[in-house]
Amino acid sequence: RWVPRVYRDLAGYHSAALALDAGGGPELAARLDAMAGEDNPWNLFVLELKGLNQYKTGQRDAAKATFRDLLAKAPTDSNFRLRAQQMLAVLGVPFSEI
Repeated sequence: RWVPRVYRDLAGYHSAALALDAGGGPELAARLDAMAGEDNPWNLFVLELKGLNQYKTGQRDAAKATFRDLLAKAPTDSNFRLRAQQMLAVLGVPFSEI
């Protein structure tokens, strides 16, 4: 039976979130890179998971870049912006640069 792409992408996002909880790592990074893209309606969610995976695996500079990207792409009044700002603060980015 055919399943619309939006639901397949949502399932992929949930699977990636579970993989992050289980430890994350390079395999998850590759999955997230494959899922990322402006054509994916869950793109901001995927970008957030990507930053969290980078943070969890010690890639602090990459995580900063990812959360800055999320901050730039997220709607002004969204929780994505708030969480990206919080993660940038956790990563030691001065408030004046967030």
